[in-house]
Amino acid sequence: MAAHLYIDSSTESHAEALSYFPNPDLFALATDEYLEQIERIKSSVSVPVIASLNGTTPRAWVEYARLIQQAGADALEINTYNLATDPLESGEDVERRTLDVVEAVRQAVEIPVAVKLSPFFSSLANLARRIDEVGASGLVLFNRFYQPDIDVEALDVVPSLQLSTSSDLLLRLRWLAVLFGRVRASLAVTGGVHTGLDAVKAVMAGGHAVQIVSALLRARVSGAAVAYRPCSFPRRRERAASNSPPRVRISSRGPVGHPPPQPRSCPPAAGPALTPRRSPHPADSVPAPQAT
Repeated sequence: MAAHLYIDSSTESHAEALSYFPNPDLFALATDEYLEQIERIKSSVSVPVIASLNGTTPRAWVEYARLIQQAGADALEINTYNLATDPLESGEDVERRTLDVVEAVRQAVEIPVAVKLSPFFSSLANLARRIDEVGASGLVLFNRFYQPDIDVEALDVVPSLQLSTSSDLLLRLRWLAVLFGRVRASLAVTGGVHTGLDAVKAVMAGGHAVQIVSALLRARVSGAAVAYRPCSFPRRRERAASNSPPRVRISSRGPVGHPPPQPRSCPPAAGPALTPRRSPHPADSVPAPQAT
């Protein structure tokens, strides 16, 4: 988990940095519990189950991706939650590390892999193209980082997390429009979808799926069935074979014609769920914190 990584890297020289980040103990599920949760969900529902993973080491990314596949997930979202704070690390190095993770995970599992990105890359369109080239089935736009705040009364740094609003959707609409038709991977939006109209806008801009979290939390929904298209992350060859009439979409340069995404079959359901092994390196990785 990114929180663990940066807490560990800060405690050596700045002990007070511990208060900048969410307490990892507050997350609902530990690693083994998360794998068991995937098992339970997979055995209880008929819709595809897409798991999420955030790692901190190359070994952890690969090992936990395999464990998640064994637990029965139909697809995997790798959440590249990483703050580039090293002044000696170049933008190319940061992008190369992200690409290496995507390629390693893609080669380690057979299920579709989507990549959840932040908007803070210097050349996002180029990085998206390179991620597409190494085999990602989907791109998820965008991650939201936890932000520290300052309590001026207590003279202290405090963790802060605000739920998204519909205004957060605007940045995502721009990049959906920029990337649609330029990558073969499916495009999903996370953050800022709070109404049916928000979802319509995301689809008009080129999105194939939307993720909803903050809207459910605000409504205090304890559980809900999420409407979905036949498969959020289709097989790449099926996308490439689409010959349907074009539709008009919104883009950064005005209306442009592009073929619509086609209905497609989801990957075959996995067999009986496997009992997950004990986590080989519990400190390396845990389910990604969601700040949608």
